[in-house]
Amino acid sequence: MSQANHPNVEPQAPVPPADTEKTATRVQIIFDEAAMATLDEVKQAYGKRNATTATVIRDALGFYSWAQREINKGNKIGVIGSDDKVKEVVLPFQM
Repeated sequence: MSQANHPNVEPQAPVPPADTEKTATRVQIIFDEAAMATLDEVKQAYGKRNATTATVIRDALGFYSWAQREINKGNKIGVIGSDDKVKEVVLPFQM
């Protein structure tokens, strides 16, 4: 069963990309090997988009921002398991 057909899930609009054309700030981040491996895995998952490191980090920040807004409104974030059951996801900023 897809998310669109699941009775307990309302589809959410995607988070719009950050507008970097007007202003941009360069940020330097130091990652250990494990974090770089995770970043590389996520970049590979983008497939043909050939995502840059900046794109992946901007998208992750957008997701986190959306998730935090939803949680602040009292909503919960969930995932539909292979058994078609919705399971709540606890994100690091909730711990």
